[in-house]
Amino acid sequence: MAESEEEVSHRAAFANAAERLEHSPLYHLLCRRVAEDRLYEEGTFAYFVREGAPLETWKDARKVLTATHSLLRERGGKDYLAEYFPVLGGHRPPDERAYQLFREFLRDRRSTIALRLGRPAVLNDPAGGTRVYALLTDYLRHAYADPVPVDLLCVGAAAGLELVADRLDPAEGLLRGHEVVRRLGVDLAPVDVARQDQLDWLLSFRLPEDVAGQVRTMRATQLLVDEGVVVDQRDAFRAAAAPVTAPAVPVVFGVSFLCSVEQPGRVHEVLRQREGDVIWISDEAAGVLTHLGLADDLEGVDPSSRVTRLMHYREGEIVGSHRQIT
Repeated sequence: MAESEEEVSHRAAFANAAERLEHSPLYHLLCRRVAEDRLYEEGTFAYFVREGAPLETWKDARKVLTATHSLLRERGGKDYLAEYFPVLGGHRPPDERAYQLFREFLRDRRSTIALRLGRPAVLNDPAGGTRVYALLTDYLRHAYADPVPVDLLCVGAAAGLELVADRLDPAEGLLRGHEVVRRLGVDLAPVDVARQDQLDWLLSFRLPEDVAGQVRTMRATQLLVDEGVVVDQRDAFRAAAAPVTAPAVPVVFGVSFLCSVEQPGRVHEVLRQREGDVIWISDEAAGVLTHLGLADDLEGVDPSSRVTRLMHYREGEIVGSHRQIT
């Protein structure tokens, strides 16, 4: 039987995802096998589409994987498929059985999974905060003769994991000597890590093999709770425009923030209007900056590289800048 255009599109989405997810042995295998298996349809993907979840790009395929991970986690890792997820305590290497279990899991629980495909992505990782604070620490060392108090505001913060990145490993010396007078996150849809369902959804974006990343995330969530760091439900641009009441250098930063707003250039307009000093730091993929037209100086840089950039404004003028590519 000839494939429909829809079925071809579904398999192409997973083929692209397989290329993007080569660093995850399990996800790479699952996506590759879906892309190869012309006999596999069973109406599962068509059902997702009917429920309003398109399956046209590699990101759509990635959502299916995340939703599957989320449901496995919610069910306590008791399903056989969880044996292939090290982050859920599994130890089996990817094999054909994993693919068969994946097919069956999608087929048998497609209505539950479909409901999760429309949930917003939560791309929180304290590693982003580590890059931001490393760049900030280096810049402050050269811009100021002595340590200065800083006020930290993370925009598009979600759960706010990046806000406590300097506290995860004191040996790294991030912000050492500088008093942090405030740590605050803002987001239109904050994630409350004190709620198990929201924490589980956050953790479901980790790759199956990323046990170290999961441990790092759990440590960061505990620090948020212990230190009372909150993420307010507020507009990022309004928060960035608000003056700081404490005598400190305001630092506004966002990790994968510019790619999530309709007018990424607006952040610079807002900060130029502030009085006194304010430091802005962005952390984005090089490919995203190129797509947004913000990458005039990134020719030849791998699109997947992270570009962390700092701009220091004083009375609306840029008086300093710094950049790191990793």
